[in-house]
Amino acid sequence: MGRFLVKFLAAAAFAAAFELLFGWGELLRLCLDFARENDNPFAFLAVMGVGCAFPFSLSLCYLFAGAAFPFFEAWALCVIGLFISSSIGFFFGRFLVPENALESVAARFKIGAVKSLGLANVNFFVRAVPGIPYFLQNIILGGMRTPFAMYAAVNLAVQGAIAAAMVYMGSAAASDSPAWRKLWVFGILIAVLFLAQRAMAFAFSKRGGGK
Repeated sequence: MGRFLVKFLAAAAFAAAFELLFGWGELLRLCLDFARENDNPFAFLAVMGVGCAFPFSLSLCYLFAGAAFPFFEAWALCVIGLFISSSIGFFFGRFLVPENALESVAARFKIGAVKSLGLANVNFFVRAVPGIPYFLQNIILGGMRTPFAMYAAVNLAVQGAIAAAMVYMGSAAASDSPAWRKLWVFGILIAVLFLAQRAMAFAFSKRGGGK
């Protein structure tokens, strides 16, 4: 508790100091200007597809896409980027990373404890629960011999939902729309995508994909 309090106070102090010295609003303006001036979809796919196969932030890519492109184009680009980056990670996990290293990483994140749930549910668990970096998710699940179709479908369902929400936030910021005015749209979007994810999980379980 004490360590958490120290970290919280340090983060709050940093946020306050940054606001006084530079301004979060100014940083947001610079970021939005950068996104608008660098709206090349092919460059974006190259950065997201390759960078996110390694430790490059997915969230930054989602927000950048929302600010740089129209909503549906941004979301489609993110889905394509997810497929590219996860395919690279799948290849690494299946063919390049030693099995003992995979087991060590999986044990660190307690993935062994959910293996009895079946591969489909393990994929959902790893993708949906925060804490495991995206590039490690790809390598671990690829190394667990998840069939590629299941691996890709679950990833696109879970991360596709997250991407839509983050792209929406980036789009709202870029259009200067007060976020609270569109929260009902945001809520509907999340609900629909969540139901789609659960339907996919049910379909995999009925097919016995995790057994």
